[in-house]
Amino acid sequence: MITYYDTGAFFDYMILASHAGVVLRTAPRRDREVSELFDDAKECFTKTGRSRRAFTSCHTLYEVENAMFSALKIRAKGIPHAEELLILSARPVILQSIAIADLFGIEIKDVTRKLLRAAATDSVFSSGGVRLGDTLHLTTAMQEGVELIIGGDEHVLSFDGKPHNASGLPIRCLDTHEAKLIL
Repeated sequence: MITYYDTGAFFDYMILASHAGVVLRTAPRRDREVSELFDDAKECFTKTGRSRRAFTSCHTLYEVENAMFSALKIRAKGIPHAEELLILSARPVILQSIAIADLFGIEIKDVTRKLLRAAATDSVFSSGGVRLGDTLHLTTAMQEGVELIIGGDEHVLSFDGKPHNASGLPIRCLDTHEAKLIL
C-alpha cells in the first residue's frame, strides 16, 4: 500500500521522540491522549517503513517549522527581537522531520511548478474551501498514486475516499489510530 503522511503524523511522533513534541502537540486529539498519539504514529511509521512506499511533501517541512514558530511566538509575546531569535529555535524541527523521514524510509517530494499549478487549479478543492496547503498534500498524494493518506488535519480527513489517485483508485484519508489497522 502506497502511503502519504500529512504533517499531523510527524507532530504525533515528535511527542516523545523529540524536544519539539511538547510544543507541537500539547493536548489530546479525538479522545486520545498524547502518549496514544505517539504510539499510533510510531506504529504507522514502522509498518510503512518495512516494505511499503511512503511519501510526504516538502510542504510538510514548512508546516512543521511554521507550527513550531507560531507556538513559540505565543510564549515570547512582548520580548524584543523575539521573531528573529525564534527562527533559530524553530528551524531545527525541519531537520528532525527529515530525520524521521530518513529513519522510516519516507520519501520527501518536491513542491514543483506542475504540482502548484495542479493544486491551485483544482476546482473540487477550491470550491470545497480547502486551502492551498491541504490541497498540496492531497494533490501530491493523488499524483504519486497513493492509496492512503495518514494525518490529523480535519480538512484532509474529510476527503476520505473522495480523491482518486493516478490509477483511478479512491484514496483513504485516515488518522493514525485508524490507519494502523489497515497497514
